[in-house]
Amino acid sequence: MHEEPVVGPWADYLLLQNQIADRVVVDHTLWALEDKADAFLNAIRDDTLPSEGIRRETWLENLQGNRNRKHRRRLRLLEQYAREVTISAPIRSQLDRLIQTERVIMVRNSTSAQEFRLLMRRALDHDYQAIASDENLSIAAAKTKVCRCRQRLQSQLP
Repeated sequence: MHEEPVVGPWADYLLLQNQIADRVVVDHTLWALEDKADAFLNAIRDDTLPSEGIRRETWLENLQGNRNRKHRRRLRLLEQYAREVTISAPIRSQLDRLIQTERVIMVRNSTSAQEFRLLMRRALDHDYQAIASDENLSIAAAKTKVCRCRQRLQSQLP
């Protein structure tokens, strides 16, 4: 079966589609090519596509340059915005401490006094033998209480 060669505006569109397909990196150039393809189809729909090959080629080149600049500016603005929004280290550590404090308060409100003491001592890396001795519990009982309390808190707290 013999296929007819693509000519005229559709040859330009096919070339544009091949350029898009060949792009490996998603960046401002790909975005510009996608915009260019959309504008091309819209121009066909609106019957505003230049009919002469040279005028159409010039229009497509101008469109490509315009869209490249647009998306490069957009990318720079997004990067600048990301830098401005990024929270500095001192503020980040303050936020982390605030979140930690809120979580400790939530745990405190969800546990008995003994459970809270057990959890806090484990958080401070005290061993079960010392905790059990101070709480008048066996080591197994201390481990069981901590384990059950953690399981209950995991199901209750976000």
